[in-house]
Amino acid sequence: MYWPKIYSSFFQYDFYKYSPENGLIELKNQNTYKFIVWRKKMKNVEADANIYLLSGNCYYQQLKLNYNNYYDDRFEVDCIFNKKGQYKIELFGNDTGDSKTSGIIDYIVKVENDAKKEIYFPRTYYKAKNIYLIESLYDNLKSGGKVKFKIKSDLDTIIIIDKEWNYLEKNDNGFFEKEITIQTSPGDNVVIGYKNDNGNCGSMVSYNVV
Repeated sequence: MYWPKIYSSFFQYDFYKYSPENGLIELKNQNTYKFIVWRKKMKNVEADANIYLLSGNCYYQQLKLNYNNYYDDRFEVDCIFNKKGQYKIELFGNDTGDSKTSGIIDYIVKVENDAKKEIYFPRTYYKAKNIYLIESLYDNLKSGGKVKFKIKSDLDTIIIIDKEWNYLEKNDNGFFEKEITIQTSPGDNVVIGYKNDNGNCGSMVSYNVV
């Protein structure tokens, strides 16, 4: 087994488990993968992730092909690999309020084939860490098409902006769920938002409409 590179900050920030255990991931017939680190409480730690494409002997290109989800007890990173090649996945973080970040754990991913269809994650904003996005996880929503949104969050209300404001309320299972027909025109955006203190909608996730 090829162990991942584990930094001292992994233990300093009280992380105690990670997945996968193998530090070298080889993908043959898939172009998505999930990485997870566990901590008893995530509230006091800011975490993030980067993907780098290897060229020669150095990682030269940072790719925006990851989507981060925060549970109370863990940090999850979903990654997309549309092109064959070798990649480095770097999870890093800091104590809340500390401007300096430190590496937590690194992985190497070898992708053997280009994806048959390229996919991308939607754009996220800082407040996206307040939700766990289950559906719809990928960008490029089709105008006129039906899309189901499913979100887990401690927020009281979540808003889907698709020409008009669609208020989502938590159901008996603890999820915000709604299926809508996309009314937004191609080239514009559908936004998952929250109601801020001024009564306006702040952005958490933004999708392109095609």
